[in-house]
Amino acid sequence: MSDMVSVWIEKLRNSIDNVFDIFGEELYEAENFLPIDVFNELCESLKSGVEHALSGFAKWMKVWIHLPLSVCRLGGDYGSDYARTFLHVFYSRPESDYSTLQEKSYIKSLQEDIIINK
Repeated sequence: MSDMVSVWIEKLRNSIDNVFDIFGEELYEAENFLPIDVFNELCESLKSGVEHALSGFAKWMKVWIHLPLSVCRLGGDYGSDYARTFLHVFYSRPESDYSTLQEKSYIKSLQEDIIINK
């Protein structure tokens, strides 16, 4: 997840200097109908909007980016299964205590998150 967030942030950063990356088709149409000064104002407004979007997105995502993706599974119907597997992975409970396929899947996911986030 953190890799994808980094890609999105970088794409937004690059788009600030070239709003045509995001709004290309619309801007090409507008360029034909608007006077040049109005068109330039539109481009500057879009640039400012992308800067604000980047700022908000980065601020919100940086709070979550350090968490492993498997944490998203904590809620819902299988929250207790996830909590038990979390104890197994981080507190070395024997795997034989786990009987469901769901729990075994969570163990694998957590172990992969540990490897990815090292």
